[in-house]
Amino acid sequence: MGYGDISAENSVEQIVCILAMVMGVAAFAYGTSTFTNLLQNYDADNSKLNRNIEILNKIKKDHKLPLELYENVKRSLKFQFDNDIEDQTRFVQQLPQDLKHYLSLFVYEHIYQNIEYLKDRPIVYITWLCPLLTPMVINKD
Repeated sequence: MGYGDISAENSVEQIVCILAMVMGVAAFAYGTSTFTNLLQNYDADNSKLNRNIEILNKIKKDHKLPLELYENVKRSLKFQFDNDIEDQTRFVQQLPQDLKHYLSLFVYEHIYQNIEYLKDRPIVYITWLCPLLTPMVINKD
């Protein structure tokens, strides 16, 4: 097998060695493919964030945005990217109505429990409204 110190002596042992080698190559190829796909997906998502930041930089330059507003928008873009907010909202919106309401109760629970306005509202209203809310990062000052 390995370095020639032990070798297959009959056809059954040779078949077992061939199968082991083929399975090893297949496992290595699968692992490499999976890793490559992860890197490619991360790169695509990261390029979307970079494209949005480039657009923001152009807007800042063309319209002379104040630095504080620029920083707030940039932080908001990064927050949305880090938390996959667009993907989650899009996924929830694609579900059938009943499933959308039930899943929204759990996905947006941290939002509607902290907003006083939503405390006594019907669940249907809350689950309709929460996906429409957009997070915004604002300095306390």
